[in-house]
Amino acid sequence: MRLLIYIIGSGIAGLSAAIALRRAGYDVTVITKELHGGSSYVSKGGIAAATAIDDSPQMHAEDTLRVGDGLCDVEAVRYFTSEAPVIIEELIRMDFEFDNDLRLEGGHSRRRVHHKTDETGRVLTEFLLKEAIKLSVNIVEDELVALQVRDGGD
Repeated sequence: MRLLIYIIGSGIAGLSAAIALRRAGYDVTVITKELHGGSSYVSKGGIAAATAIDDSPQMHAEDTLRVGDGLCDVEAVRYFTSEAPVIIEELIRMDFEFDNDLRLEGGHSRRRVHHKTDETGRVLTEFLLKEAIKLSVNIVEDELVALQVRDGGD
């Protein structure tokens, strides 16, 4: 039996998952309301990742926890700040081109925000969409998904 995977949403997370799963050999369909909409597409900022020589994931985590003022899940912060440089490396390996300068933005003690002009979300979403299409990921646009939850009947 062949496993079919459906991903709801065509933002950066959905397209990244679709690409990874397709590369692993799965049949993947992305279902989305609008390819050129949503929060990823309109995001203006960049991706914070400790990749500079004078920075580290631990310093990034400390900054995040400090500005989070006790509201952050410590383990989640440590996980995401340790994985962020890996994500940047993977995007560069895929030939995504960030601008050369790292930005210093609110809450960060180091320059660690990777960006592409002031349209990082749009440019990255379009880049990932092209990669997904190149890998033959099925894209279904202008569709909504309704889920029905059934009681287990214990």
